[in-house]
Amino acid sequence: MRPQMHMLALLLILGLANRVLVGQEQALAPFPLHMELELDRRECVVGENFTLVTRVYNPNSQTVILRDFTLGYEQPRLEASSADGSFRSIYCGPAETAPGEACQIGPGGSVTHRRFAYQDLSVMRWPDRAGVYRLRAVAPTTGSGQVNGVTVKIDWICSEVELRVREASAIERSAIDFLRDRQEQFDTGLREGKSVSLLLATTCRTFLSDYGNTVYAPEVRWRLARALVDLLASSDRRKLPSQTVVELVSVLDEAVTYCLSMGLPYSAEFLTWDLDRGGSPVFELATKHSRVELLQHIANELNHKVPDDDDADRYRRAIVLDAMGSKHEARQEINALLGQYPAGIYAKHAQFLLKEIDRRAAQQGSP
Repeated sequence: MRPQMHMLALLLILGLANRVLVGQEQALAPFPLHMELELDRRECVVGENFTLVTRVYNPNSQTVILRDFTLGYEQPRLEASSADGSFRSIYCGPAETAPGEACQIGPGGSVTHRRFAYQDLSVMRWPDRAGVYRLRAVAPTTGSGQVNGVTVKIDWICSEVELRVREASAIERSAIDFLRDRQEQFDTGLREGKSVSLLLATTCRTFLSDYGNTVYAPEVRWRLARALVDLLASSDRRKLPSQTVVELVSVLDEAVTYCLSMGLPYSAEFLTWDLDRGGSPVFELATKHSRVELLQHIANELNHKVPDDDDADRYRRAIVLDAMGSKHEARQEINALLGQYPAGIYAKHAQFLLKEIDRRAAQQGSP
């Protein structure tokens, strides 16, 4: 009887071990994910910074967690076909956000990133000649993820798309030459310690004056808006005549409004909101210089982007009402915020704003 019990126990242990090992093999099998690429347009011009969407799609019935993976400008890498049919990498600029965040994708779910092909300003970039090319997004070769707490190897399935690149016209070639020449002047100015933002803003404004109807103008308007936000939020603005600052604020308003109207990726960095850093640089500039319509536009877009952030919505609405001169309504909004979220992250900022409204009202002798 005792030997039989030992034999049964041994068989039970072996059976359990076998099930564990089989389970591990199943869990450690390659986990397929799709790296997809979509172009906003299937045709562009030589030197044009086209826009696209990269997407990671999970076709499986299990949730996967990707660690050290940020869908941006470093991941995935873009590759373009060569004349011999092989693919080569094309440089697309720095990562938009620092890597290291965990990316979780549910069954049948996806994460997307709408972006420019190039984040940097260099005009010496692909596509540098006309033709028909294949493009693909290539994921990290060493990628791994976690499924049900078990580390799995990712089997990336990468799609390809076709892009037709046409030759630049005479005016477009002139525009490229202008940017190439200004790139050299820009590099010289940097070596001489001149303001990067001022150099870039000046270049963009001149370009738009001469080549504002070319296919390169949308990107240049985006770069102009970015440069002006940096310039007007920096100490370099103090070196400018007051009338120049007034003029540049007006140009900023127009450029940012254009970017917001274009949607992603043009609008992305103008719709960031970090309360610890003052909210949003462009929102702060619009408040400081009383650009009420721009304030309203940004506030509406932010509320649409994050519709359930009620205290942030109330705080921004109070700022807009104050800028419009509706001090009574601004106070009501602040008091409602403080009443509903007395210990919230916006309470201290709302109290400061209320004191500022009261201080200005006292100086002006108005209620």
